[in-house]
Amino acid sequence: MNRLTKTVALVVALGVVAGACSGDDEETAPSEETAPSGGETSEQPDGGGSSDGGDPYVIGYGVDITGQYAQQGEGLRAGVESYVDALNAAGGINGRELELVLLDDASAPDRAVANVSTMLDRGALGIGGFVLSNVCGAVAAELERREVPLVCNSAGDDLILPTQPFVYTARALTPHQAQPAIEFASSLVDDDARIAFINLGSAAIQGYVANAKELAEEKGWEIVAHEEAPVTSPDVTALVAKVVAAEPDVIIGGLTDAAAVATLRALVAQDASDIPLINYDGGSSASTLEAGATENFYVLRNFAFATEDAAAEHSGVQKFIDDVEAAGHDPAGVFVVNGYLQGMLWAKALEVCADPCTSVALQASLDNLAVDTDGLTSGPMTYGPDRHEAFDTYDLYHWDTDAGAPVLAAAGLPAGTS
Repeated sequence: MNRLTKTVALVVALGVVAGACSGDDEETAPSEETAPSGGETSEQPDGGGSSDGGDPYVIGYGVDITGQYAQQGEGLRAGVESYVDALNAAGGINGRELELVLLDDASAPDRAVANVSTMLDRGALGIGGFVLSNVCGAVAAELERREVPLVCNSAGDDLILPTQPFVYTARALTPHQAQPAIEFASSLVDDDARIAFINLGSAAIQGYVANAKELAEEKGWEIVAHEEAPVTSPDVTALVAKVVAAEPDVIIGGLTDAAAVATLRALVAQDASDIPLINYDGGSSASTLEAGATENFYVLRNFAFATEDAAAEHSGVQKFIDDVEAAGHDPAGVFVVNGYLQGMLWAKALEVCADPCTSVALQASLDNLAVDTDGLTSGPMTYGPDRHEAFDTYDLYHWDTDAGAPVLAAAGLPAGTS
């Protein structure tokens, strides 16, 4: 049987969505399942599942399908499902299928915690996903206690530094993007630069901005504005006018894709699109660059864009395009490549996991993992006992209006380490 067996939550009750968006602390029940999970899994009372014999390997996956960040959540879902569909069609891992227990958390921490309990009850060996670092942080303590590995799309530096044995991020740590952002900014401005910041207020992004401010001050630059929108109400349009009024030479952004597009449009409306804007990787999709349609908008990325040129040069990019299109999704979609690479991480770790594979054994596999993505990323995805972020360099892209595609502006910029 070569199919993806998955459990997907699609709860759309207005009360749940409103509670998630308002930051209400009232607990919500685990998301209702819309498809049965295939295969039998055994349970461990104080950990995740275990998998032996012909049983599927089970991984839990938390995403935002009905909340404020559903665009990113749907992308993660499309990417991980595309990878797992292709994997299972090719025979799975060691002759076994990979099964996802995928649940909607609406980016609400309480709901994510409840969902994790459901995933573990279904025999999950590890847990992945999570659009926001705040949500990752909410589930981390319980998974550490249960000794179940957690691989988050985004994690605050407090979860990774110092290293916590069971918590990983599938990107470079968001606060570590400050160093390549400021390094590239210095190539665009004079020594007496005026710099501004605009960002959403997640824990990871706040760490990124704090690090970038420190680096800017070390260069003697003047910080002329800093505007922040809460993650529960990420409308930045009104904030752009305040940034523009401060007359910066360069703007550092901590903006998701929708917020980045709104910022770029506001800059155009205020005749300020000539100010360079350097954004973190959470708002770096091809559709965002195209919507901005300006060569002054730069994005940090660990991932290649799904362009014809990149596919011709790198087999990993071509396979990504083929797998995602075969699953009926858009390879250029927001966070699709993020989800795809998380699927790859889990598959490679399970491939070398001891038999029977337990959560603790899977954590040991992650701690000694190096994944060659055949050009889909800026370098190999590598973990170690003292290193739980997947990358240590960043590439930087912008939109080429003549080519109508993203192009490299800088490659191999070192990420920060503290």
